[in-house]
Amino acid sequence: MFFGDVYHQHRSLGESTMRNLLFSIFIVALVLGTYYGYQFWDKQLNYTQVTASVLKIEKLCHLEKTTQFFKTNKRTKKTDSAPCSDIRNSAQKGAKYSGYKVVEDNFVDVTYSDADGAEHMATVRQDGHADGRPIAVGDQLPVLIDNDAPQYAQPL
Repeated sequence: MFFGDVYHQHRSLGESTMRNLLFSIFIVALVLGTYYGYQFWDKQLNYTQVTASVLKIEKLCHLEKTTQFFKTNKRTKKTDSAPCSDIRNSAQKGAKYSGYKVVEDNFVDVTYSDADGAEHMATVRQDGHADGRPIAVGDQLPVLIDNDAPQYAQPL
């Protein structure tokens, strides 16, 4: 009888642990599903995809340094964007930027028409086309525009 009680307690402990594990996995899946579902429906309801023409491309750089605490926590420090030659000179001259790497960004000025036919201009940060080709002046890019404020655009 004693061994049966120990077995029964052990079995219920295992079932309880399994139940807690499944509940935790369910909560994490629910939170992630809610977050990504909101992101999807927000883009579907509040943004419209349009084709924009590239007017100007400005290549700017910034310095970036990622430090890691423990095994999982990372913190990234960034400087302001400036012309790449200035950023590279700053990185080479001072010990203040030791360990920083130079990161290039393309800021693309685009023009597009919203549903009313009004012409708008915006700047989006985009490195290239979806197929990997570099962006050139005169190219057509798909962008998402805010339905309430069509002067705001974001890359697709």
